[in-house]
Amino acid sequence: MNVLVYVDHFRGNPIPASWEVIGLARQFGHVAAAIIGYQTEALTRAAFEYGADEALVIDDKTVDEYRPEPYASAFVKMVRKGALPDGTAKKFDLLLLPNTTRGRDIAAISAVDLNLGALVDAIAISIEGNETIITRPAYSDKVLIKEICTTRPAIVTVRPRAFPRPQPQAWRQGTVRQIRPAMKKSEIPTSPDGYALERMPDLGSAALIVAGGYGMGNDAERIQAGVAENIIGREGFYLLYDLAEVLGCAVGASRKAVEAGFSVYSIQIGQTGRVVSPQVYLAFGISGAVQHLAGMKTSKTIIAINADPNAPIFKVARYGVVADLHKILPVLYRQAKERTGRRIEERSAMSLAEMDANARRTIRTPRYSYEVVDTPREFNWEEDDREESDATAKSA
Repeated sequence: MNVLVYVDHFRGNPIPASWEVIGLARQFGHVAAAIIGYQTEALTRAAFEYGADEALVIDDKTVDEYRPEPYASAFVKMVRKGALPDGTAKKFDLLLLPNTTRGRDIAAISAVDLNLGALVDAIAISIEGNETIITRPAYSDKVLIKEICTTRPAIVTVRPRAFPRPQPQAWRQGTVRQIRPAMKKSEIPTSPDGYALERMPDLGSAALIVAGGYGMGNDAERIQAGVAENIIGREGFYLLYDLAEVLGCAVGASRKAVEAGFSVYSIQIGQTGRVVSPQVYLAFGISGAVQHLAGMKTSKTIIAINADPNAPIFKVARYGVVADLHKILPVLYRQAKERTGRRIEERSAMSLAEMDANARRTIRTPRYSYEVVDTPREFNWEEDDREESDATAKSA
């Protein structure tokens, strides 16, 4: 069986979920890594080290920055070409992508362009005859659903952290097949203007997450002193960001905290936000509403700090602390700062707008500018194949 795996990355920095998907793909047979970008040598070597047998590479300045149109067209071109170790054409039996923002983009567009079925957010995959069967969580992770795709190949996105990441093996090598881009620069209708500044790990791949809830604003002593509750909540999140930067981890928030103005939507975790599964989830002032649990209850270790001993979060937490988080958080921050020795620019005086612009955890989605082009998104694949001479070489 031949499997094509899209390697997700940002400017050459791989998303760890890509290696998890390659590890999964090895269970089915020959693994080809689909690598799209510019100056991809290091990314290609890493793909081999994590288990790929072959790499289909589009290395070109036109795909330096991620945009859905050229990346999806490149992936479609790789699928249509197919590959075997000797370079002969053969169809792939399964197309796997990490269930990231970019991975979902490419999966959806490719499914339309190739007229294939797509299954998303898989936590288990099996092949029975011509059917591809996945298991995915549904209804806030209360049930597991089995879904079947009868197209061959099937497109499947895989939930991050649902499968173990293989250990890299530096000695592994593979075959590199260079392919020309599917779109010329003049045919690409979008161009990125820039990216939001990022200072913390991605929520989806973070091993440690510190998250705050509505309880970040429940400092009773200061409320009685006449300080507005939402200001207290924001100040609490500033300290949460400082703690996260010292620990080198990501920050999350509950929906109620976001709605109260304590934090920004981009880091909201739950049924209407991000779904995460870190090694450690540290929850401050989060009661544990059903919609929030849907986004984080698969975390390996949950530690909850809440003043309410009956908070639902304690039912899923491995460790629980019934205490005022406003007394624990500053002490924890000072201890972490002393032990790590890290110096950071503290956010104590930062406004919510500044936090949103300069310090929030983003998905690294570019702002696009658009222009009208005359060239349609239809390509003569046979003519392109005749013009193109694919080079097959051994990677060092």
